[in-house]
Amino acid sequence: MDKAATLFRQLAKNPSVIRSHLHKTQQDCYSVSTVWSQRDLERGESVKFNTTHVVFADTQKAARVATSTESQEELLCSLSPSRKQKAIVQQVKNKKGDEKQYLEIWGPNGKEQSIDLEALDKHGKVYDDDYFSCLEWSSCETQLVYIAEKKQPKKVSYFDPKKTKDGDEVVKGTEHEFLEDWGETLVSRHHPVICIIDLTTETVKIVEGIDENMSPGQASWAPDDSGIVFVGACHEPYRLGMRACFIRRSAVYYADLKTNNISLLSASDRHVRSVRFSPDRSKFVYLCNDAGGPHWHCSQLMMYDWATKENTLVVHTVMLPDGPDQFPGIYCVSLPKKCWADDNERIFLPTAWRSKEEIVVVNTSTRVVTRVTNDPQYGCWVILDMYDGMILATRNSPNTPPHLVLGQVPSAGEEHTISWQCLDSQPVTYDDISWEIVVCQGEPSKEGSGADVVEYECILLKPSQTGDEKPPLIVFPHGGPHCVVAAEYILSCAFFCKMGYAILIVNYRGSLGFGQAGVLSLPGKVGSQDVKDVHGAALQVLSTGLVDKERVVVMGGSHGGFLSTHLIGQYPGFYKACCVRNPVVNIASLLGSTDIPDWSYVEAGLEEFKPHFVPTAKTYKEMLQRSPIAHVDKVKTPILLMIGAEDRRVPPKQGYEYYKAVKARGVQGS
Repeated sequence: MDKAATLFRQLAKNPSVIRSHLHKTQQDCYSVSTVWSQRDLERGESVKFNTTHVVFADTQKAARVATSTESQEELLCSLSPSRKQKAIVQQVKNKKGDEKQYLEIWGPNGKEQSIDLEALDKHGKVYDDDYFSCLEWSSCETQLVYIAEKKQPKKVSYFDPKKTKDGDEVVKGTEHEFLEDWGETLVSRHHPVICIIDLTTETVKIVEGIDENMSPGQASWAPDDSGIVFVGACHEPYRLGMRACFIRRSAVYYADLKTNNISLLSASDRHVRSVRFSPDRSKFVYLCNDAGGPHWHCSQLMMYDWATKENTLVVHTVMLPDGPDQFPGIYCVSLPKKCWADDNERIFLPTAWRSKEEIVVVNTSTRVVTRVTNDPQYGCWVILDMYDGMILATRNSPNTPPHLVLGQVPSAGEEHTISWQCLDSQPVTYDDISWEIVVCQGEPSKEGSGADVVEYECILLKPSQTGDEKPPLIVFPHGGPHCVVAAEYILSCAFFCKMGYAILIVNYRGSLGFGQAGVLSLPGKVGSQDVKDVHGAALQVLSTGLVDKERVVVMGGSHGGFLSTHLIGQYPGFYKACCVRNPVVNIASLLGSTDIPDWSYVEAGLEEFKPHFVPTAKTYKEMLQRSPIAHVDKVKTPILLMIGAEDRRVPPKQGYEYYKAVKARGVQGS
């Protein structure tokens, strides 16, 4: 164990990028400011630090300057349009230990403003999540828009002896009132409001006129700062979990700041996200897909023309690409903050491309999509910034941690010729880990959708071998089920591989990046098609003779835990150990406790979820039959259960239910 601890400590030092910005210092010279996150095992937390690179574009040389230093926690950060100022929202504790939020404006000579947002008494905490939050400068650089919790009256008991401050709005007898939220990781998001702060007067205005049955977020300034364009999520009639569920009904709206009128700019019966204006502010693009169904779809790219007020479909849903080199569709969580080229025509974005994360460019005039990255050495690319004809990104692979690269945006039609400059002369690469993408064939579906979808992939990591002994195999199915693991650097996988294990990451049918038909092939077949795919991938790798067939184990979390517990039940004794984190073990009992009850209906293949549904005995039976708990009598494999005490998506009682079931049957490790 000492060897393992030493190895993990070494690997944990590899940092990951949080954000990075480009600045032009002089002709053909740029500086790159980057914030990184790194595990601090002694402190038991992740710390953040800054680095600065100087890049000479004409000579293709780069150098890191100054020593890295730990940086303060920043909830939000935004560069002004001129890139001469930076706005950040800080959360710090005062002398009394209370958390307070400050808006700070930084310039070339240091901090220019520090505004105590709580003292302004206009709203609650500022949002810093991945769905609602924003921090955007106006074009005149005198105002900022952000999202915060609506100011609530003070709730006290009728018998509370404490006196309230003069002017405080007080509502008695409501201290235990239930407030809806948006589920897992968004438990404090009840009533978001759009806030505009004037930096010249240091006053805050709350945008009015927004429907109370809508949660606004992702706000941007309209052309000429005339109003705010935002995404409004409908409550209909109560909120369901939002995290990783890109199916909640929402639309794009415009709030006119002069009239307080709210106008609808998109279809109102779909899911939308990621509004991104072109550099000349004449149009914006956004992602769009059907509301309801599987929690993640192949997205469409829409474009709204500000002058004509018309929406145009730029990139269609791709049902089934003709081959591995054909564009499979858009699957990104969000568009990069800076995604437009300077020509106001092209959009650069990352997307899942089978078992890789690639950068593509979309020409909004010709509707042509071109693959920008296609390097067999790297499996994951992320766009960080675009500025002055340059694109800043990170790239990584299973044996290479993320590192910064910079490229010049080529002319239209030549994007595949982009040349990337690495900002560090010697990025870390672990030569004792090799990897490859393995193509698998699943059983053709005999019923329902997805009859034509048979191909899927897995990523195989192998340790270097010095003797004849074959490495044991860890089978690792991902969660979701509708997500994907790219051929990227994952600390736990690198750790186990260096410890001598081979790792098999399975992107079974239903994963993203293979077309919408692949996504739709799985609902109604969970516990069957996905289980057979994972086991089939393991058998295919075992047939090569590269790994030890007598030492195969399985691990996974959430739906990966669902698959892992299914595998040890449906193939008793095949997997010698099982490790799961927050596994879904009983879809039926999950239904009444998860923040996404619609997931249970969709994946079990039942009728479309309706908020007023009361489950029937048949509903519960169908869900139970597709659950791992139905196979618990056959389990022989020792199991390690890891349970999150506050998980809203897969509540802890799922793990406890399985613990009791296997414990009662005498299974080891339980």
